[in-house]
Amino acid sequence: MQRIWWERLGVGCATAFALGVPLLLGLVGYLALSDGFVLNANDPTREARLWMVKEPRNVGIALTTVSVVSPASGGSAQTRCARTNFTYLKLSGGLRLERSSEFCKCYEFKDGRWVTVATNCAVN
Repeated sequence: MQRIWWERLGVGCATAFALGVPLLLGLVGYLALSDGFVLNANDPTREARLWMVKEPRNVGIALTTVSVVSPASGGSAQTRCARTNFTYLKLSGGLRLERSSEFCKCYEFKDGRWVTVATNCAVN
């Protein structure tokens, strides 16, 4: 009885490896040949982007995520602020994950599109 579970586990691991490696290589190939892809591209307060960094001394995969924060005093009711975080999976100089920089911008919805405004983000 115990042997059959080991066989099932082995078949499951082999299947996951056989399907996962081509998927991962295809994703890295797509990111290397394109500018990456963006989710929720029309809303800067809910945007996420995955792309490949191709600098001579800095090669890796970067992920940008956005989280909504409240505006500091002085913003209108239509103002929404977003804090952008950058996470890098660096491939050059050894594989390592770095959460590097972040910045904050505020936006207002005017005439059917998001416009950057001079309001500051609230400090958390």
